[in-house]
Amino acid sequence: MKQANNPRYSLSPLQSDQLWLLSILAGVCFVIAMVVVFVMDLFSETPSFSWSVVGWIAPWYLAVISGWIMYVMVPMYVAHGRTRAFGFKEWLQTGAILTFVGGVLMGVGFLLERGFFSLLELPRPTEEPMFADASGSVVSTSAQFCLMFAVWFALGGLVGASLYRSPDMGWLSIPVSLAVASLTGVWSHAGIGLFGFVRRIVPALDFNSIWIDVSLSVLVLVGASYMAWYMVRGVSLRNP
Repeated sequence: MKQANNPRYSLSPLQSDQLWLLSILAGVCFVIAMVVVFVMDLFSETPSFSWSVVGWIAPWYLAVISGWIMYVMVPMYVAHGRTRAFGFKEWLQTGAILTFVGGVLMGVGFLLERGFFSLLELPRPTEEPMFADASGSVVSTSAQFCLMFAVWFALGGLVGASLYRSPDMGWLSIPVSLAVASLTGVWSHAGIGLFGFVRRIVPALDFNSIWIDVSLSVLVLVGASYMAWYMVRGVSLRNP
C-alpha cells in the first residue's frame, strides 16, 4: 500500500511559489544573456557581456524577497494565529531552499555558458567567480554563490524585520547591511568590497584571504539571522 507523502517534508505554498519564480527568472535571464552575447558577437570579436552579470542582480533579488517575507508574510502569519517562531522558521527554510537552488542555477549557468561560447567559437569571458578555483568547477562556483546568496538573504530579512519594527529608524539597517555585505567580501565578483580594500592596504591580511572572506560571511550569516529572530520575537500587529 502506497503511503501518503509526509507533510513535514513537503514545501509550503510560499516556498514552492518562490522556488518556481526563482527558476523561471533564472531561465529567462540566461536566455536574455545569451541573446545579448550572440548579438554582440555580430559586432565584436570579444563580447564583454556574460552570465556573471546576472550574479550582480541575484543577491539583490534574494535580499528583497527575504525582506518582503519578513515585512509582510511573518506579521500575516501572526495575524492568522501562527506563532512568531513559525514565521521565522518559514523564512529560514525558504532562505535555505532559495540560496541552495540559486547557487546551483548559477553554477549550471556558467557551465552552459561555456558550451555556448564554444559553439560560437568565442573566447571565454574574463569574469570569474571570486571563490571558484582555477578549474572553474560547477561545485566550487555553486558553493560560492550559495554562500553569497545566504548572506544577502539574511541581511535582507534583518532589514525587513527592522522596517516593520520601526518604520522610522528601520531604514538605517539598509546602509549598515550594505556595509556589512562589503566587509564579507561578497559585494562583487571582483572582490572590491571594503575588506578587499583593507587587504590591499595591509598586505599581511592577504594571507588565506578566501578563508577570511568565508569566515566573515559565515559570521555575518549567523549574526544577521539571530538579529532577525530577535526582531521577530517582538513583532506585534499594527492597528489599521
